[in-house]
Amino acid sequence: MWWGLLRAASLANLLWLPVWERVLYSRAWGVRATEAHAAAVVGLVSLALALWAVEAVCRRWGGAGRVLWTVLVGSGLLVPLNVVRRTVLPVHLGGGPWPWELKVLGLVGAVALVVWVAVRHLPAAERLLGGLLVACVPFVAVTLAQSLVLVWPGPGRPAEVQLTGPRTVVRRTVVLLFDELDYELAFERREPGLRLDEFDRLAARSLRGTRVRSTADRTLKAVPTMLTGRWVDEAVLDSRNRLWVRFHGEEEFQELARAQTLFRTASAAGARLAVVGAWLPYCGLVPQGSPCWQVPLLNDGGAGWEGPRPRDHTAVLEALGRQAVHAARAAPVLSRWLQEDPDAWYRRLLEASVQAVSDPTRDLAWVHLPIPHPPWVFDRAEQRVRYSAGGYGDNLALADRTLRALREAMERAGVWQDSVVVVTSDHWYRERKGDDRRVPLFVRFPDEVGWEYSEPADITLVHDLVRAVLEGEARSASELARWLSPLGP
Repeated sequence: MWWGLLRAASLANLLWLPVWERVLYSRAWGVRATEAHAAAVVGLVSLALALWAVEAVCRRWGGAGRVLWTVLVGSGLLVPLNVVRRTVLPVHLGGGPWPWELKVLGLVGAVALVVWVAVRHLPAAERLLGGLLVACVPFVAVTLAQSLVLVWPGPGRPAEVQLTGPRTVVRRTVVLLFDELDYELAFERREPGLRLDEFDRLAARSLRGTRVRSTADRTLKAVPTMLTGRWVDEAVLDSRNRLWVRFHGEEEFQELARAQTLFRTASAAGARLAVVGAWLPYCGLVPQGSPCWQVPLLNDGGAGWEGPRPRDHTAVLEALGRQAVHAARAAPVLSRWLQEDPDAWYRRLLEASVQAVSDPTRDLAWVHLPIPHPPWVFDRAEQRVRYSAGGYGDNLALADRTLRALREAMERAGVWQDSVVVVTSDHWYRERKGDDRRVPLFVRFPDEVGWEYSEPADITLVHDLVRAVLEGEARSASELARWLSPLGP
């Protein structure tokens, strides 16, 4: 009995490898998904018990049952082998240089080989697979221990910043950070037929920084640079979803939540915040009392919204369901038909963003939108949010549509005319050739006077620029241009 349970647990753990890959080894969530870790543990135990019961039934059927169980085990081991294949050879089903039909044919051939071995060499196959499962038993303890540790609540939100002096916020400010929005491709070398009317409209009525460069090609380094005003050389997201950064010229890492970020600076000035964030653990950076939504990334199991919903058994069951679907997506054949719905994802993203930018009680709204960053989720020809082969240009069109939707929401709420709107990006489009690292920096004031700022700069200025706008040091495009001039290149 005990050996049967150990074999079942080992097989379940190997079948669960796509889930562990998401839950334990993904560092790009920006959200500590406690429910996902709990769901993964519950799912593993349930799967192990189910496999143990199936093996017991198969053993009772005699020779035919033994063959069936051997085929099930051998076929099941194709799942972890496929994970290894994707790690060593990054060629996925439905993508890469090989047709997906050829890969399905290869999968059918592999299963057929397993069946042939089970029928012709049953005793040897049983010994081989049984020995392999027993040898992998220690990995059950390793993955369970990792996930059980992460089930415990991680670091909470920072304490609410107490206002020690007079409130100095005088201008409501909205920062819209479009991930991977490339200045050259969006505004100077736009592909034929691509219209970005909303971006063009905003640029014409804003201070336009035309030579603002990003300092890093990764969001984990670029956004902390913007939030702190200090160049970040290295950034690491640890297993408890804390972001550690090493600033330029320093040797030691420090936790970003303890650094002087824009959120701390604004809160100390009396600003009330609303944050929508992707990639970074934003909700671990924003002080208590400020609404924060964490954007789930497409095909990233367990990521979710940080909001008012309770973390109870219902949330765990929901997460378990998500993990089961993600595990199915990772299976070679099912992944083609079980893709996430990008339209539903986008609607949730837009809903949270609209809520943040149109709330008149918020003095600073920071919205980090994971577009036009891949994956390609917009079909420009059909004007539909869905997986598409349209590429960067189509995602740019979606970003433009999003900007228009946010402006219209702010106009309906009566806050557009009284708000300063900052549009920028963390880094350039990394797949194109060339060394142009420019990102847009548009600052639209209520008077909507256009002003071109062509001095060289980089994204370290975002922290001080937003603070200056919030506190009224720069009340127009011309004043902001004069404020920027002493900063130099």
